[in-house]
Amino acid sequence: MECNKQSEIQSEMTIQIPQKYSANFVKFFNKFDADLDHLEIQSYGITISTLEEVFLKVGNLEDKAAPSLVDQVKVERQNSLADLER
Repeated sequence: MECNKQSEIQSEMTIQIPQKYSANFVKFFNKFDADLDHLEIQSYGITISTLEEVFLKVGNLEDKAAPSLVDQVKVERQNSLADLER
């Protein structure tokens, strides 16, 4: 499974589970609930990312290997302006 630990602060951990595993959530959380005492987990919560959160995260990603969409638009605009000046 491709789960990613997003953060771990004191006694709280945030883990991202890809949506493609959502069909397994009921089975997983039933077993997880049964094992809480053994795992020494007092409580947990589940959230779903909103579309706004997804856009904010994507907007903050910086891929050093390739220019960002904003940079690509700037380059395309500069190239278009240069073509007009010719």
